[in-house]
Amino acid sequence: MIPENRNKKLGRLTIISVKTEGRRRIADCICECGARKFIRADHVISGLQASCGCQKGGVTIHGMHNTSTYTTWQQMRERCANPNNKSFNRYGGRGVIVCPRWELFENFIEDMGERPPGKSLDRINNDGNYDPSNCRWASISEQANNKRNTVLVQFQGQQMPLSDAIAASGSVVPSNTIRMRLKSGWDLSRALSETARPYRKDTIENALCCIGFGLCVFASLAWGLV
Repeated sequence: MIPENRNKKLGRLTIISVKTEGRRRIADCICECGARKFIRADHVISGLQASCGCQKGGVTIHGMHNTSTYTTWQQMRERCANPNNKSFNRYGGRGVIVCPRWELFENFIEDMGERPPGKSLDRINNDGNYDPSNCRWASISEQANNKRNTVLVQFQGQQMPLSDAIAASGSVVPSNTIRMRLKSGWDLSRALSETARPYRKDTIENALCCIGFGLCVFASLAWGLV
């Protein structure tokens, strides 16, 4: 059965020749990716193995070691498992781990796909682990809204970062003023809509006069003139 399959493509493999090792027949194969590998002939012919190993779950991983996706995977594992990594304290040091499935790159790329341009790996729950249910490819702005110190508010029936609520409302109130108002117990609608009162020039002048008068009185008391 094997001879007629020589030079025939089976899956991603083409059998070039077959040799016998002990009781097994070993096929010399060339894969679509260009790799050459010796594989059990019966595995190739039966379809049990359809590639040199470059394809897992329908995803080709051969030749991806120099890609941004592979670098992202490496960096993820480093900051969670290597105490010498500069980011370890914010990840592995806090108990963040990489799920066992993602210890293999082929599983990681099968779950996440290749890294899209302009995006990087982001954990949806910053206290959660790196696993398929808690990770996404996100832009810089999306990640900025997902930091542990991001203020989340309810606006128009949805939970969102305060910065998004300010933008959606069209508020002209400075963001720092809105934050201070919320900390002081203001409700969001009032904090966004109530315009900050401008300082009146005459009020400032009166305040300065009062301060000056007070200093004069203090000095007179100190010198015993009053």
